[in-house]
Amino acid sequence: MRRGEIHPTAANTLKSLSRPLSQADGQLQPTELFPLRAEVDRANAARMAHLAGPVFRFTARDAGQAAPEKRRRLLDSMTAVAVLEVKRDAQVMLVKNVSETLVNGTVG
Repeated sequence: MRRGEIHPTAANTLKSLSRPLSQADGQLQPTELFPLRAEVDRANAARMAHLAGPVFRFTARDAGQAAPEKRRRLLDSMTAVAVLEVKRDAQVMLVKNVSETLVNGTVG
């Protein structure tokens, strides 16, 4: 599979796991994987557009003593965004371990 070649047995095993998933209220939505950050942003924006209610905006407060250009490069390389916009009931994913139970990839 890693080289783009899937053995028929592996393909059949994967196909046998295919099933419809319920979308009952309160359940997590399936996680989609994208190769580019821009595609992730588009998918997130589309999901946000379907949520009712106001947008809550959180702006990062960055501090430090690095030279402006070095600071800009450092901030641009971080996973966290400068401005986070969410709505109530938006599904979010942790991108950093917070504790032993709240770990990178946790969705809620």
